[in-house]
Amino acid sequence: MKILIDSANLEKINHIVKYFPIDGITTNPSILCKENTEPYELLEKLKQIKDLLFVQAISKDFDGMVEEAKRITDKLGDVVIKIPVTDEGLRAIKHLSAQGYHTCGTAIYTEEQAFMAALAGAEYVAPYVNRIEKFYGDGIGTVKNIQEIYKNNNLKTKILAASFKRNDQVMALAKAGVDAATIPADLLINFIHNKDVDEAVDAFVNDFYKLVGPNSTM
Repeated sequence: MKILIDSANLEKINHIVKYFPIDGITTNPSILCKENTEPYELLEKLKQIKDLLFVQAISKDFDGMVEEAKRITDKLGDVVIKIPVTDEGLRAIKHLSAQGYHTCGTAIYTEEQAFMAALAGAEYVAPYVNRIEKFYGDGIGTVKNIQEIYKNNNLKTKILAASFKRNDQVMALAKAGVDAATIPADLLINFIHNKDVDEAVDAFVNDFYKLVGPNSTM
């Protein structure tokens, strides 16, 4: 499973990239809004940190989505364009994918949406795990079903699972072999924070100091 950061906060992203094995960065309009910075100025900085960058079109109609995809790639280069899987969005995914753009069908709540987006040529789909759980019941099960649909129909679209609130949601999909997950920065940081681990490390250090003296190393 590839791991991406679902954030546009430069401070948090730089910290995470320094320590964690990260494959890319995903953004959406709400994430950009939180940073209160001119969008392209921020996106250019994110692209410099990780080349695999997802950027969402804002328009709700086909013509607007296509125009935005062209503008985004003109300004940022090779990025993945996120398109909500509505009827207009599906049309845009068909058109843009045929033109060679990298596309991600986003705002996926159902298996049907994911199936149609894959048939339309989307390179990725982004099912919203926690939101599916909130509104429909089984977010993990829905993503696994999408994975099975793709396998059984020889569809090459990758699953980029999104909308996580808990570590166990991510790990359940990692166990299932889902292609990728995009994780909020704060949740990702907590993946390795564990007071029991800290206490074990301190105990090792203190025992070694007893053996050879304070502040010694191997």
